[in-house]
Amino acid sequence: MVNGTQIDTGAGAINSRSHVFDAEAIGAWRGLEWAIVVAPPRSKIWLCIDSTSVIWCIRGNASNSSQWAFLACHRAMEQHNISLRWAPGHTGIEGNEAADTLAGEGALRGSAIGMEAEPMISGI
Repeated sequence: MVNGTQIDTGAGAINSRSHVFDAEAIGAWRGLEWAIVVAPPRSKIWLCIDSTSVIWCIRGNASNSSQWAFLACHRAMEQHNISLRWAPGHTGIEGNEAADTLAGEGALRGSAIGMEAEPMISGI
């Protein structure tokens, strides 16, 4: 969202042996990656996540599971004006329910491509 206006949405599949944690991490990265592209130059970007586990990994050390997604977030946060915020789930926060719906749609998709197709350490 930019100034209260939804700009875009997306959903995607990940490896079927991966866990919800991995999906949250990959979704955070893919959303952030796109926000960097579509946001006006030098904009403040807020990455709002409802998973405290994912937030802790983005703020600190990347877990072995989904490590590539966390490291990508770390690199982006070093290069852009990005802040992280907890968005408690199912509390009426604008966009959070829509994100959950998109996550469900992504889970129903067929095969994943790219890094999302690789098995995560937690799924081996």
